[in-house]
Amino acid sequence: MDACWEIAVRRGCEIILLSEPDRRTIVDDRWVVSADSSAAILVSCGTAAVHNKGAGPGYVWVELARMVMFSVYLSPNSDFLVYARMVDDLVEEIARWRSKIVVVSGDFNVKVRSWGSAIDDRRGRLLEDAMASVDLQCVNRRGEMTFESGGVGIFVPDLTFVNMRGLQRLLGWQVLGEETLSDHRLITFEIGDVIQEERPGTRSVRFHSGSVAQFRAAIDFELGCSKDTDLNELTDTVFRVGAETGVIKEVTAGRAGVNWWTPELAKLRRRCVMSRHCLKRTQRPGENIEEELGRLRLARRDFRGATASKKCKRQ
Repeated sequence: MDACWEIAVRRGCEIILLSEPDRRTIVDDRWVVSADSSAAILVSCGTAAVHNKGAGPGYVWVELARMVMFSVYLSPNSDFLVYARMVDDLVEEIARWRSKIVVVSGDFNVKVRSWGSAIDDRRGRLLEDAMASVDLQCVNRRGEMTFESGGVGIFVPDLTFVNMRGLQRLLGWQVLGEETLSDHRLITFEIGDVIQEERPGTRSVRFHSGSVAQFRAAIDFELGCSKDTDLNELTDTVFRVGAETGVIKEVTAGRAGVNWWTPELAKLRRRCVMSRHCLKRTQRPGENIEEELGRLRLARRDFRGATASKKCKRQ
């Protein structure tokens, strides 16, 4: 902890997010600690002013002028159902802050290939679906290890998630190589004041089956006709050919909100989405498809019933 603190002070960090903090160092009101003391946020001396704060099982959050930051620790020793409930509580709290920049960082103790680990595990698939349900994107870079695994394979348990408002201002996310006397490495990043220039390939899209063979053939033809295509031109080509073949469809602005929609309905809808994703992923030996199907049916029944009730009351 002393080494981490020294590095943070030297780098001028204003907000420090910690998993499994040393409780002996929590000595003043600059600290905000989770309900089980497994995660903490330290607001160091600087310009950051805390407007609000809160905590739950395995997580803690602070509201600043234009953003909300979460620190998380989810134990690898907890039962899967306990882990799922903690994730659900976390996601419910995150959903309250859609209008602000949201940053979620911590030790989630999961394995997800797309986030840098060698394999996917059940908790990782659950967390991946949960974060997608509140439009958070993992900003970890593949190949950058956050944990000294000690021979247990490639494992990236320390993750950072940011919503679209935050992605537009995210600067300098990196894993530090400095010694901290811990198996976990320090991660630093900055949320800037200026929206960064949009990068090629950041359009919001949905992928459809379409004519995949036709799409591949068209891309091969386009690339064969041009030897000096730069990244911007290549991106435009992929989107154009994808749209022509029906494989890629860009997402347009959503419909206007309805007067009967409530946070309760949003929560039930997220559960439907998570249950559906879990069912789609349940294709491995030993996993109970009927159990996941039952959860999806129950979630859909609750959502449809609540939606019908709200519509009737508004009318």
